[in-house]
Amino acid sequence: MWLPDAVLTCIETLQKAGYQGYAVGGCVRDWLCGLTPKDYDVTTAATPQQVIALFSRVVPTGLKYGTVTVLFGKEPVEVTTFRAEDGYSDGRRPDQVRLIDNLTEDLARRDLTINAMAYSPTTGLIDPFGGERDVRRGIIRAVGDPAVRFEEDRLRILRAFRFAATLGYRLHPDTLKAALQQAKGLSAVSAERVTGELMRTLTGSFPSRLRPLVESGGLLPWGIRPACTLSSLDFTSPQRAVRLAALCLLTGSDLEELGLRLRLDRRTYKEAAGLLVEQMRPIPATESEVRRRLFEAGPALVSRSLRGDLSFSDAPAAAFAAQRMGRILRRGDPYQLCMLAVTGGDLIKAGLAPGPGIKRTLLDLLDAVLENPDCNQKKTLLRLVHARRNEESAWR
Repeated sequence: MWLPDAVLTCIETLQKAGYQGYAVGGCVRDWLCGLTPKDYDVTTAATPQQVIALFSRVVPTGLKYGTVTVLFGKEPVEVTTFRAEDGYSDGRRPDQVRLIDNLTEDLARRDLTINAMAYSPTTGLIDPFGGERDVRRGIIRAVGDPAVRFEEDRLRILRAFRFAATLGYRLHPDTLKAALQQAKGLSAVSAERVTGELMRTLTGSFPSRLRPLVESGGLLPWGIRPACTLSSLDFTSPQRAVRLAALCLLTGSDLEELGLRLRLDRRTYKEAAGLLVEQMRPIPATESEVRRRLFEAGPALVSRSLRGDLSFSDAPAAAFAAQRMGRILRRGDPYQLCMLAVTGGDLIKAGLAPGPGIKRTLLDLLDAVLENPDCNQKKTLLRLVHARRNEESAWR
């Protein structure tokens, strides 16, 4: 396993001082999965005070849990002492943390076998719970008794499905059974934690792996209704708003309710709502219809809808509409008020009274331009204004 210089130096320094030191957790898992680790954590038998004494630049980031951060230039390495945890009365954090000197006992407290492995250049892979075998088999399996693991922290239920969704693995039958039996406990987890894990799950390569939890009603407290199939979810664009909109369509869930319960950020909610509206509308068949859609929803939203981000559109018709939109944007056809050849000031100079009528007139002109962009010339538009004023005078 390749290790960055900072991590390698950290482990070697610990070992030269007589302490065990290993890269642990997600970085080892990612390496075995053929992925590039995003970060590296080190675990050691040395206490935080001993680690602080060994290195010149150390930040005591989590002494309560045996964690310090060692700085190598601009590279931080999080170092945590082997520990055991006792009691999880709040279903989230351990009531007591004990610093220990046994690596296997430390790995035994972790959630999944694929996250309970350690490595150092001198010892190679240390894998007491079969994590490497589970990686080869594509299995998500809890360390020890899955019921106990999920009771300790209910969010681990969603975390297990998240790894299934990101890696394309399947939950071991015993782990799946315990997860579904305790899924009701997710209602006691904070909205922020649930939303974080759920979004990571939805934006994974295989979000349909969430199906057993959705089908069982385990996410009903969060506004996600039971559904028997989520397979189409895998073929949608892997973006938060797109996947959220697709989930609502597939499950019949109400986005407003879901947004309130999950406390979704405004941007994601707004984008998902826009996609749902666009999905329900007919595909524009002419260039003028495409320009009108661009005015109403904007190019980003229309583009997502037409290129099939939700994978539920009439593909050929959507493709033709997307081509029309491309031509419109390349030509620079006007589809917004700011793209008109006249302004409110021009209309006032032409004799119109200042006030709400100016905007109404501009919208009328834009309507004409959306139908025929060639008329977006200042003289042409002003002639239209004068012609309409004459018509109105004739009717009075």
